[in-house]
Amino acid sequence: MTQQELYKLVLKYFKQQMANPRAQIQMLGVIHGVDQEAKFLATGQRDGGGYYLNETQHEEIAGIVWDLVVQRVLTFTQQGYPWLRATEYGKKVIEHEGPVPYDQNGYIDNLKTRASEISELAVEYIQEAILCFRGGAYRATAVMLGVSSEEIFLDLIRAFEEKYSKKIIPEKYKPFQQIKDEFNKLFEPKKIDLPQGLKNNIEQTLNGIHDLIKKGRDDSGHPTGIELTRDEALASFSVLPLYVERVYQIIDSYKGE
Repeated sequence: MTQQELYKLVLKYFKQQMANPRAQIQMLGVIHGVDQEAKFLATGQRDGGGYYLNETQHEEIAGIVWDLVVQRVLTFTQQGYPWLRATEYGKKVIEHEGPVPYDQNGYIDNLKTRASEISELAVEYIQEAILCFRGGAYRATAVMLGVSSEEIFLDLIRAFEEKYSKKIIPEKYKPFQQIKDEFNKLFEPKKIDLPQGLKNNIEQTLNGIHDLIKKGRDDSGHPTGIELTRDEALASFSVLPLYVERVYQIIDSYKGE
């Protein structure tokens, strides 16, 4: 199994254990539980025949658990190591249905599944945002997400330019907000050309989500002293996939795909 698949199984194991308030979790229990779930997915059986995964994969599971401890998704009980529990914040992460930035490969793969043509430059900034997030640098996270959001929006503007033979992005530098404002003026009367499904909640997608991410970037990219919490950073990661998906659906519609 890939590390990404193991990561999902680790989160699934803790989610199942959280349903039992009396559950006592320790490292070997996590390894055994994930091993048995992997066996069930592959063979339809959980018990009997010893371990299914190899020793290297067991070490990967342990590494994932330690990574989650560092990220404060998991912590130790009052009994200390090896007894584990989810933090209050960790419970939110574990209950989260979609991809989370703790699983970098899974998060990026999900974005590329939603939008295969996503800009590689945008992906690079998102990866840096994930590294910042995992390191607890939430202001830096917001800046990187803001840059990626702008690159994605610029992709939309480029597709619009080609579709309607308009020139919006100048050759010389111009503040992004001015470019976006000019685009919005031209885009508004052309929304009628979009497929019906893309018209729904388009303002929330293009402006609402983008502005949410942009605000985090503006607050963090200048010496305002405004702090960004981990939950606020996680919220941006949560809405980004929808933003990416809808933007590239509009781009595809312009290309006739």
